[in-house]
Amino acid sequence: MTTVRKLVSVDDMSRKWWDRLYSQCCDIILRPDIYSNTCRGKLFASMFFEPSTRTNFSFQAAAQRLGAGVFGFSDPLGTSVSKGETLADTIRMTAPSLETNTMKD
Repeated sequence: MTTVRKLVSVDDMSRKWWDRLYSQCCDIILRPDIYSNTCRGKLFASMFFEPSTRTNFSFQAAAQRLGAGVFGFSDPLGTSVSKGETLADTIRMTAPSLETNTMKD
C-alpha cells in the first residue's frame, strides 16, 4: 500500500526520510537507465502561479525522464484561480487525478 505524503515544507518530513530521499536521488543520477520508466503511466502536474522558467522546466524534464506524463500551466490567468477559485480548491480538484502535483506560488 502506498502512503500519501503531503510535502509543503522541508519541516514536513523527518531527517531519516530526507536521508533516504537523498540516497535515492543519488542512485537515479548514477544509474538513470534503471529508472527511465519508473513513472510510466503516472500523471504529474506542474502548476506555477508565478514565473519560474528554470524550476518549471527542471521539474517537467525530471518527470519525463522517469517516464511520467506531465501537464500544467505557468500562467494562473488561464486557470479558475482567476475567477476566484482558491488555491486549496485547485489542489482538491486536481489531486485525485495525479500522482504528483508540483506547485510554485
